Amino acid sequence: MRATWWWKAIKTDLNIHLGSIISDPSLASSFGVASSLSPAKCVWIPPPLDFLKFNVDGACSHEGKCGVGGVLRDANGSKLMEFLLSIGFGSPLLAEILAIKLAVERFVNSPWVNRSRLVVESDSKTTVDWVLDPSLSSTLFSKLVQGISSFFTNG
Repeated sequence: MRATWWWKAIKTDLNIHLGSIISDPSLASSFGVASSLSPAKCVWIPPPLDFLKFNVDGACSHEGKCGVGGVLRDANGSKLMEFLLSIGFGSPLLAEILAIKLAVERFVNSPWVNRSRLVVESDSKTTVDWVLDPSLSSTLFSKLVQGISSFFTNG
C-alpha cells in the first residue's frame, strides 16, 4: 500500500485508480519511473585547516544485522584511517551511535589527537542532535550518547 501511494505521488499526471495498482502492481511498471528523479550527488567538504574529519555511517539489514564504518581525512582529503565492522544485531540508531563512538575512540587513540581537532560527520540527524544535546536522547541510549557528548564538550 505504501509503495502504491509513493508511486502515485510521483505520477501526479496520471489518472489511474489506486485499487488498480494495488490489485495488479505490474501496471505501475508500464508507466515507468519519473525521469525527474536522479540519485543525490554527494560532495565531500574538507574540514578547516588543523582539523580532521571522520565521516561515519551505521546501517542495518532488514533482519537487524548491523555494521558501522568510518573514514578519517585531513583538509587535503588524504585518508589517514578507516574502519569497517560488523556489530551484530541491533537498530539503525544504535549503529549510527556506535559509528560515532568508534570514530571518537579511534581518534583519541591516534597519533593525531594532540595535533588536530576533530569533526565527525554523520547522515543521522537524530544521533547528531542527541550528541549535541544528550537530554534529547532515548533513555535506552542515554549513557552511550553522554559518553560521546562528553568528548566534544570536554575535548
